[in-house]
Amino acid sequence: MRSGWWLVLCWPLVALAQPDPIRADVVRHGDIVMLSVEFTVAVPQALAWEVMVDFDHMPAFLPQLDESRAVARSTNHLEVHQRGHYTVAGLPFSYESVRDVSLQPITEIRARTLEGNAGRMESICDLQQRGEQTVVKYRADWTPGSVWQSAIGTGFLKQQLVRQFDAMQQEMLRRKAHSITPASAP
Repeated sequence: MRSGWWLVLCWPLVALAQPDPIRADVVRHGDIVMLSVEFTVAVPQALAWEVMVDFDHMPAFLPQLDESRAVARSTNHLEVHQRGHYTVAGLPFSYESVRDVSLQPITEIRARTLEGNAGRMESICDLQQRGEQTVVKYRADWTPGSVWQSAIGTGFLKQQLVRQFDAMQQEMLRRKAHSITPASAP
């Protein structure tokens, strides 16, 4: 009986400890694949931003990303080179891209493909502070760069989106937990 009362009293704390589910959608319109992701994470907007633009350290927390680096920087502009891999139906594939990234700190990240074998993509990521949480909304239009990429199913693409953004969400929460030290905790 006591454990039941503990659960009732502590349920709000348990619920807060769980990350929000990643909502993803993938829709094909002819040759264009429209991708969208939305999630809410219990971190300040500045911390969410820090993770979303940490291109040089992304291979440490994003699955299937082997290399990522900003090769050119200006005030609110980056050129980012990324290389990674994925497996579809047991077959390994690799990709490489160079993207032009425009930053509107700490609210918006726009990117477009300049070159590479991953196809053409234009994306926008919005970050909005809501109380003590940040809402992340990502939208992209992707034109696959090969017949093989065009054959990838929407279910697989949705699974990969969820995997990638879940890893970002987990990194945000990890950094938040590491920023709270015993000396800084209330």
